[in-house]
Amino acid sequence: MASLSALDQIMLALGYLVLFFVLAILVYAMVILLLTVVSIRTGRFYFPRLLKPGLIIIEGLLQAICKAVRIDDKELTSFAIRLRNQMNHEMFSNIPMEQRAIFLPQCLRSAACPSDLTTEGLVCK
Repeated sequence: MASLSALDQIMLALGYLVLFFVLAILVYAMVILLLTVVSIRTGRFYFPRLLKPGLIIIEGLLQAICKAVRIDDKELTSFAIRLRNQMNHEMFSNIPMEQRAIFLPQCLRSAACPSDLTTEGLVCK
């Protein structure tokens, strides 16, 4: 058997590296999915500091996996929102009431509200 040229060796090493990277991402996604499913089912957040970046980094892959295992992706989105709210609750609670601001989308305003929608947001009359 002929020995591999330098270029062939580099390409082979690169192939192994890509394969390892893809497998690592899949394992990471499965761990995040497992933590997410267990957290959703029990109503508790397990390893939230690991879940939050995991949900951000591999959100699309997790949605595809959720569809494959017949978990509603809306439940995944709702879980991610609850996770962020829970992680920020203590910090938000420490802010005095008069300094707090809560931003809501303009679509939640009452139809009877006389305010005008501008580029800065709603301007009350």
